[in-house]
Amino acid sequence: MNKEEINYIKELKDDNSASEFVDETYGVIRLKTIYRGEGLYFQLNDRALICTISARDAMLSKKSIKRWDNGKVIEAQERDTVLEIIKLYYPKAYLSELTII
Repeated sequence: MNKEEINYIKELKDDNSASEFVDETYGVIRLKTIYRGEGLYFQLNDRALICTISARDAMLSKKSIKRWDNGKVIEAQERDTVLEIIKLYYPKAYLSELTII
């Protein structure tokens, strides 16, 4: 993640236009499509990331979930959890089922 993306994530954390949900298990979850529908901002409590998505086709690239904004690498098990959360909450925000590729 480059410096520009990290700064953009900082802005998005303060952006009130992101869809926000409170989950009993995971906590605060925020989603917002960015980059003209080619990126998805995902925030889980105080950590956030930007992954590759096609909002038009409702498809998310599993390989694009690599690091949190704090630089911590997302391991395989955590990636699966992140995907599970996104897949659960994306339809609530955008009314489309999400396909993981």
